[in-house]
Amino acid sequence: MKNGIFQKNFPARLLVAMDGRSQTEVAKRIGYSQPVISKYLLGDTPDSFIFLVRLAKEFNIDLHKLLTGEDAPGLVEAVKCMSPFVLSYFADMAARIQRFKGEIIDALADKNHSEANSVKIQWITREIEHLETYYSIARDQVNKVLEPLGQAVPPIL
Repeated sequence: MKNGIFQKNFPARLLVAMDGRSQTEVAKRIGYSQPVISKYLLGDTPDSFIFLVRLAKEFNIDLHKLLTGEDAPGLVEAVKCMSPFVLSYFADMAARIQRFKGEIIDALADKNHSEANSVKIQWITREIEHLETYYSIARDQVNKVLEPLGQAVPPIL
């Protein structure tokens, strides 16, 4: 596999694919020895397509990106079409969180503070925590895909 596009920065792409795992762990999971992984990290070009396919499959890596360092064109186009809807979804979720926070402020300002009001505040607080957690986790994942397009889901203010 002597190819300029492939050879360029392959050790760096392999390191990203390893995602902090040891050479031994990666080798064991894909059925190769640790010295093979070491050799590729030092700049040798993999001479087996099977190695690349196993690596991509075991660690859920896009083979095109592993080979070239670039996103597959189909993914980028899909994200371009989808991104306005995704960004709208996150804007709606952020607005919902802000609405819930407003309801808590209103409930706290109510002079006739009752037990029902306390239960409502607790429920809304849990809902806000749940939504903020979901928003943050989803935001991080979506931003990885949107980054090449120069777009990002903002944090909740």
